[in-house]
Amino acid sequence: DTIYTERYMRTPAQNPDGYAATELISRAGQIEASPLLIHGLADTNVHLQNTVNFVEALEANDKLFDFIPLPNLSHSFHGDGLVAALSASVNYLTRCLGEEQAPAGSVAAALDPLPSWNPGPTKNTVLQFVADVTDPAGPSYVAPVDRIAVFDNDGTLWTEKPVVPQAAFIFQRIAELAPEHPEWQTTPPYQAVLEQDVAALQNLSAEDVEKLLFATSAGMSEAEFEAAAQAFLATAEHPRFGAHYPATVYQPMLELLALLRANGFKTFVVSGGGVEFIRAYSEDIYGIPRDDVVGSSLAYDFQQTAAGYTLMRQPAIDDVDLNELKPVNIQRHIGRRPILAAGNSDGDIEMLQYTGGDAGPFLNLVIVHDDAEREYAYTTGADDLMSAAAQSPWLFVSMARDFKTVFPAGAGIGR
Repeated sequence: DTIYTERYMRTPAQNPDGYAATELISRAGQIEASPLLIHGLADTNVHLQNTVNFVEALEANDKLFDFIPLPNLSHSFHGDGLVAALSASVNYLTRCLGEEQAPAGSVAAALDPLPSWNPGPTKNTVLQFVADVTDPAGPSYVAPVDRIAVFDNDGTLWTEKPVVPQAAFIFQRIAELAPEHPEWQTTPPYQAVLEQDVAALQNLSAEDVEKLLFATSAGMSEAEFEAAAQAFLATAEHPRFGAHYPATVYQPMLELLALLRANGFKTFVVSGGGVEFIRAYSEDIYGIPRDDVVGSSLAYDFQQTAAGYTLMRQPAIDDVDLNELKPVNIQRHIGRRPILAAGNSDGDIEMLQYTGGDAGPFLNLVIVHDDAEREYAYTTGADDLMSAAAQSPWLFVSMARDFKTVFPAGAGIGR
């Protein structure tokens, strides 16, 4: 690389000792490990002849090596070339480390931004999309300010079975408040919660849900509600996995969020769940700031209390962030059309349609729950989404096929 070499080391005539100290060709016989060489064959900055000279020196000294030539790629790898380079690097380092799978935090894992995703077309499509929209020289380049990614929450970022975590929180609140309301023992829908009547709970009407929601959180200040939600998340355990609910987050999706942010994306939660409930954990679990959460909400009343001014939750629904209201609320709260969206239920269809409704590049991910052994297998509430996705260029993400691991290491859940 004459440009940068001569900029920092001057010419060989001006700095003979520096060049002698860093020159590799004469030292090829001293190399103990088998090196990996990756070179874009169209690179006009780091010249191929330098790599060829080093290869000849390795061969002359009977040294084993791996060489990955990347046709038509220049100094900046992107698309299939980036995937090939990352894959070769991970395989090489994994082999050198003598491990079947590189541990989290290792060099090999760092080179693969999605280590919990199985190799294959789905992972490759995600990586190529990110590479394409971040390549300033490519036709699909998107400026950082427009790199918006939106994610549904329940069933997309963490488990939603047997009930969504916010429902479990509401049920626990009913049990805690029941001594103050003896009439609940014989009054639907509270009776179904207290008796843990699964059949009845699965058939709750919208009116029933509102009754439970109002009974458990209306009249609380915003701070009181958040404190109660955080206490629930810190203590309540998932009925199947026996771990606290934050441990049921999907590790592959955490990696995707991190990959996007590392490439200039701004990531948002856009959920039908309660916005205040999600804000209680979004920063700690997803790395998504609370002001980047869009969701459903109760009405608030501005009040003066002995402690000062506050907002009190009211027994009225202000917004339900589902279906066509998802793109409406994206416009209201974000003000930019996303280029990546992920969802798993019929309530996400319009959000994905909006994301793919412009002429620019986009990627829609449809999370498919088809792994009963490691998580759950179901399509209930997603039949229309599956039909729409089958007729669209949306990407199915199968948990069974595409997730190497489902939950984070150390979560205490079979991965």
